Amino acid sequence: MDKRGEVYTLDGEYILDFTTFFIALGEAINGPGGYYGFSLDSISDCLCGGFGAMRPFTIHWQNAHYFLERYEEEWGQKETYYRFSPQQYFMDLVMILVSGGVTVNFASK
Repeated sequence: MDKRGEVYTLDGEYILDFTTFFIALGEAINGPGGYYGFSLDSISDCLCGGFGAMRPFTIHWQNAHYFLERYEEEWGQKETYYRFSPQQYFMDLVMILVSGGVTVNFASK
């Protein structure tokens, strides 16, 4: 059953890339091994309901800067098949969440 109005916390210190972001989000919302999307398209689908959390809800993302710094370094060290830079993908992700009724708060420890 979808929950509304919940607050989910993510720690960017442990999120290494966008794959681990989606794993962390799924586990924050649905517990260990939980699912809440794996790409920009799928997160939009999850926001419509049926995946454990339905808008409105809040993501409290601590230490997002660690994630961005590490991922930018990794991005520059290997060839990737993504069409976007890490910054653009991050901005698109936040835009999808916010336009989908999710409040995203950023904080540092």
